[in-house]
Amino acid sequence: MYCVKCGKKMEHEAKYCSACGASAYLPRLPISATLPDNKCLISAQEESGDPRSISNQDISLNTIDAGRSFSFMFKDESWAGIAIVLGLIMLIPIAGSVVLFGYFVEVARGAACGKDLPLPRISFGDQFLSGIRFLIPYSLANIIVLSIAAVPVALGVKLLGLESEIFAIVLFVIVGLFIIVAFLYFLCLVPMAVVADDPSIFFNFSKGREAVGRNAGNLIVFIMLSIVCGAIGSLGAAACYVGLLFTMPIGYIIKAHIAGQMGWLMIQPIRKNEIPPHETGEPA
Repeated sequence: MYCVKCGKKMEHEAKYCSACGASAYLPRLPISATLPDNKCLISAQEESGDPRSISNQDISLNTIDAGRSFSFMFKDESWAGIAIVLGLIMLIPIAGSVVLFGYFVEVARGAACGKDLPLPRISFGDQFLSGIRFLIPYSLANIIVLSIAAVPVALGVKLLGLESEIFAIVLFVIVGLFIIVAFLYFLCLVPMAVVADDPSIFFNFSKGREAVGRNAGNLIVFIMLSIVCGAIGSLGAAACYVGLLFTMPIGYIIKAHIAGQMGWLMIQPIRKNEIPPHETGEPA
């Protein structure tokens, strides 16, 4: 886990950076992906450490900068080596997927605060812990949805039997749509949970629904770009599938950067209304 402001390594579960005092949960810097040297456009007021003096125009983005997401990693001289190592980690059952998601978390947070370069270095242990913190609640939320969906199907089959084909078809269509909508809903919450460092968002329907509804347009773009990233990852299949170990991590890193920007957009009201006393200088 690394500080989103100064980049120093932080202890797992730490709330504030021991080096600069920045919050580990709410990014303080705006995404400024337009500058070639990746320096944020920080006002003099923000440099003074008072987030209240930053205008909404300075800290907000209206859309996802897809161009930056698809090109940023290639500016890091180590990008190829990182992609290869991640590809090899993918071969490790279960643990490899957890570590890969932990790396996803670090890339996303870097994109969220405008410090996406250099790419995070691979740290198996730290990224495993980071990944599992989000994968467990995300998986649990989906399991709950599947369990709920199984109830009407089981009851329908038990009460009416399979002889009522029309009822069975209608029931299966409704349940299928429910599962698809729920899956997309939780998928849309991943960027917000990662950037806010709050896995409980998967179970906070009120906050999640508000964020998804407010960012519906950008979330549609996010899902479409995620599909494109998946297509990029599958390009390696042309090389007897061995190339997947190289192209899939590339697509994954691009998707993580897009998710970081999306997460930043989704947490803006959180950042505005829930800045910790340490950040504002107000007494706790």
